[in-house]
Amino acid sequence: VMLSSMGIRDHKVSFFATRYSGLSLPLGSILFITVIASLTVFWLAFTEHSSPQKRESDNSTSFLPPINRAKEDDVEEKDIHLQAWQRRMLHAQEVRRLDRVRVFLLFRYRLPTTDTDGFPLRQRTFIQKIRPLCAHLVEDLVPVYIIIYFFMFEGIIEGLIELIGCTPLSPGLESRLNEAPSVDCNSELFLKSFPFAFCAVIFIGVLIPLFLATRVMAGVRRSREGDHGRTERSKFRRRYGFLLQGYREGFYCWEIVLMLRKLTFQLAAAMTLGMDPDLRLIWVGGWV
Repeated sequence: VMLSSMGIRDHKVSFFATRYSGLSLPLGSILFITVIASLTVFWLAFTEHSSPQKRESDNSTSFLPPINRAKEDDVEEKDIHLQAWQRRMLHAQEVRRLDRVRVFLLFRYRLPTTDTDGFPLRQRTFIQKIRPLCAHLVEDLVPVYIIIYFFMFEGIIEGLIELIGCTPLSPGLESRLNEAPSVDCNSELFLKSFPFAFCAVIFIGVLIPLFLATRVMAGVRRSREGDHGRTERSKFRRRYGFLLQGYREGFYCWEIVLMLRKLTFQLAAAMTLGMDPDLRLIWVGGWV
């Protein structure tokens, strides 16, 4: 009905339009969540920063021993007399504390009041606030995007494969689309659609899982390196924990392997088995 109201009355075109519309659901979900998260994070960051009580509570002197918090006017002078390792330790403590302050339990919106060397920061400009907030937001959105991709992967791939699977209705006849036998696989409509559908299958079903696998392996390596391994391990598990699914370290990419296996069987079934129910039953049995 909706397609008819848009002037699309050809049932063949409607079939392709319906399958391609499946791509709009994950894209719309990603866009919606990104916009809501961005507005919420920026609103909280700037409204809290403008509050005198918040500025006072966020001041780096809250981490100093009581003897060093005698006078607010003496903060910078006392910070100068701290050892470099003490300043860095106080900065790390503040970063860990702020890392636990998240809206929706996902998104950070508060920035440290000291630099990496532990010295108090002056009043940030608008750009100086936006850059770290955007960096935090992008990092915190990664697990959300992964979850959306994971749950919608199978439906998207099935819809795209329906647009490329062709077999003849009987020996000697021209190939027809498996899910829409009225569509000739030599028709102009199919030939125009095939490259896009096939590239989408490769991108969504192969390239994205391989990219995630490389990021997981890189995260494992970083979590083993140097003094920052503990911090990196925490970031890694928060970012990619959904994919790990409690697997042991040697099997962190197992969920991605299962996705690639599923894609392989779906493609093979669509391209070679046609509509033979016996072959499909054997194939599905081997898949499971």
